[in-house]
Amino acid sequence: MNCPVCDDPNIPEGAESCESCGSDLRAFQDIQRVQKQRGTFKTASIALAALSLLLIIFLAGSTMMASNGTVDGEVPMESDSADSQDMEQSGDLQQVLKEKDDKIALLESEVEELIATMQSSHEDVEKPDQTIHVVEEGESLWSISEMYHGHGFEHAEIAGHNEIDDIHHIKVGDSIIIKH
Repeated sequence: MNCPVCDDPNIPEGAESCESCGSDLRAFQDIQRVQKQRGTFKTASIALAALSLLLIIFLAGSTMMASNGTVDGEVPMESDSADSQDMEQSGDLQQVLKEKDDKIALLESEVEELIATMQSSHEDVEKPDQTIHVVEEGESLWSISEMYHGHGFEHAEIAGHNEIDDIHHIKVGDSIIIKH
């Protein structure tokens, strides 16, 4: 692992600080953990979408298979005339088809709800309410506030979140939490 501040390549995995520059590396470990969680969420989302697609394909196939003239495994009763038998089968098929169409419509609406829920939760994961910033050479709370908020007037608020007593002096390598 390389130190993100001084780029020292001799940092052991899981180290809490850089031996070369003394930077606190715990925030970077947190960032890496969040990135791994995001990858897990993405994999789960893809699996759920694939499962939904397979469910729709299965339902379409079962609807096609059900159009063989029987209702729920019942054998149609034989009648004296072929015409009356055809009419009964036709009515049964129409009923089965209507039931299957209703089931498909219900499942499609459930799939749409699941997709909307996945998209909503994905948006929640991608928008963190805070950012961890590592102070670099020449930066001040004012310049950091300009970087994240577009102006420097939030510098006192940043100092308050991070319990910084002297807002005119911050150390290079310190991790500062920026709330959005």
